[in-house]
Amino acid sequence: MAIAGATFIALALQGCGGGSSLTTSPPNPAPSQFLDINGVQAAFKSEDGLMLRVANPGEPKSSFPVSTSVWRHDLPLALYGPVGTSPSDTAGIILTAGRSHPLCAYPVDANTIKRTSSNNASVKDVCGVSPSMLSGGLNSGECKFKTAEEYVSAYYFKPIVSLFNIMTLWTLESATCHFTNVPLMLDAQKLLLQRSMHTPPGTTDKDWLSNATKLGYGLTAFNEVQIAPYEASAVGGIFWAHPGPFRSPHAQEYGACHVANYLKKLSPSATTPPIFELADVNLERPFLGCIVGGGYPPVAAPDCLSRGLGEWQSNMTDAGGYGSDSSNVFRIVDASAFKSLSCTHGEEDVAFV
Repeated sequence: MAIAGATFIALALQGCGGGSSLTTSPPNPAPSQFLDINGVQAAFKSEDGLMLRVANPGEPKSSFPVSTSVWRHDLPLALYGPVGTSPSDTAGIILTAGRSHPLCAYPVDANTIKRTSSNNASVKDVCGVSPSMLSGGLNSGECKFKTAEEYVSAYYFKPIVSLFNIMTLWTLESATCHFTNVPLMLDAQKLLLQRSMHTPPGTTDKDWLSNATKLGYGLTAFNEVQIAPYEASAVGGIFWAHPGPFRSPHAQEYGACHVANYLKKLSPSATTPPIFELADVNLERPFLGCIVGGGYPPVAAPDCLSRGLGEWQSNMTDAGGYGSDSSNVFRIVDASAFKSLSCTHGEEDVAFV
């Protein structure tokens, strides 16, 4: 996924970790492949979860592995966003279970753009290993664990790596291993976030906050699942996602304008895929409002973790939270809401950096 300092243009076009597979010719798949609102909610509540890919909505297929994130009803509503930004929205595609095939599943953003084959460091491998200086001696390839508890015991505030004798960092994103079983990965993500509600033994609250929120190194509220190349039949719909409750799209928004641009390129005879609005989505790292001030390195708000993790837990336990009722998270939006937007070429091609 994204690397600190990279721009959204460079990485949004490739999703989270792979290269761009955009096309100027939007697909026209058969309506039978598409999901309805019941199908989306059912996947969200299932053990395997709902697979979302931040990408151009017109991406018809991919000829190489690409990154996705999987949402499940007991995990935070978070999606990939470029490091250090506060985007107002994003967009992408929803992939249908059984037509998209996971290769490796990481409980956090795993910096897969930098991973290589364990046998040849010159060969890129999104399910491979990270540079040894960032793995701290841990296996950054396939996890050998059979339970979520084993994963968390290995990675909760581990490894702590000294970089050039200048600073020590929790290099979770690079050091993490991957699962081949998505539900087990989701269980590991959940347990890691639950454990992260508490400062680890042997460190201070300040040091824990600094490490857990370090952009490109510590926690992310979204996971990363690399999937095999897929065909157009795997696309179950497109999504437009944003923080806050349901609302109308705006012409100056990156995600909304990409949806609009895609729809305007469809031929009159093409079948318009369903458009799902996703509300209350965290597009920052690790949670909304965590990074304050404009200096470098960024400073984390003191209540970053307690607020972000607390809001997630409230949604799991409170009446009306998406843990039990996802009606406030997903809804169908008519294409006309986007077609009416007056987006400029710049809004479609130049995003937040």
